[in-house]
Amino acid sequence: ASAQGLYVTQRLNKLLVKAQDEAKRLKDEYVSVEHLVLAMFDEASSTPIGRILKSLNVRRDEFLKALTEV
Repeated sequence: ASAQGLYVTQRLNKLLVKAQDEAKRLKDEYVSVEHLVLAMFDEASSTPIGRILKSLNVRRDEFLKALTEV
């Protein structure tokens, strides 16, 4: 299948850029799921992912601490 006709929304692009910034900040060579999740913590609580993280009571600092322990 061709990628022709597939587009990334502005919102997804912004999330991917933030994930790349997280990877750089953590001195990681590649962007991974963990970096995407860290970027998602910057989403407003009015967004679906913001509501999910809030309802699960998942906080960025706890997530980052768990990552460093793994």
